[in-house]
Amino acid sequence: MVHQPGYSDDDVAAAAGGDADSRDVIAQAMGPLVRMMVIARLKPSRDQWHVIDDLSQQVMVGVLTGLERLERRTVQGLKAYASRIVSHKVADYLKQPRSPEAVRGEASPASPHGNVRWSDRSSMITLWRLVSAGGPSPRTRYEQQETLSQMLSALSTLKDSYQEVITHAFFDQMLMSDIARMMGMSRPAASMLLIRAIKALRQEMSNIPGLTRLASDGSA
Repeated sequence: MVHQPGYSDDDVAAAAGGDADSRDVIAQAMGPLVRMMVIARLKPSRDQWHVIDDLSQQVMVGVLTGLERLERRTVQGLKAYASRIVSHKVADYLKQPRSPEAVRGEASPASPHGNVRWSDRSSMITLWRLVSAGGPSPRTRYEQQETLSQMLSALSTLKDSYQEVITHAFFDQMLMSDIARMMGMSRPAASMLLIRAIKALRQEMSNIPGLTRLASDGSA
């Protein structure tokens, strides 16, 4: 799972009840996860990468201001709530008209993935190992950046339901029961969809030059 400072169902319940210290704990704990949720949905190009922080901050404001309305005051309930907010925020951003002149004028970091630390993203390692049939995880910063970029690029080619189930499972860190509820299907159906989605992602990744030890016929 994504590395986060420790927080529990009790912290979520206390924060939802208005406890300021618990809200601070939630804000610190959810920050890295929310950022990865945004990245997974936006799959940013170089001209979009700079908006990740802005969108993440907007989501965190929405999460913290909506804590009192949280129906399930648990860690998993909070993740599901954040997932819905992220989806809406990213969708709203993508609907905004952007002229070619505006795109050309936007700042673009020299290394767009440089501030995404692979060591803090064990969910990415888990997904990588599934699609690479247990291949070694990237070690250098360059390899980590390239692999993240390639995984997001490959993910964007899958059909919507595959993208959604992989995003919920690996980037949102949601339980299968919550994924099934979110996608309006039974838990067995959601599990089967995830298996098929991982196989499809593995196939896409196997077609990327330079990536080794990718298996196209292994099981998830």
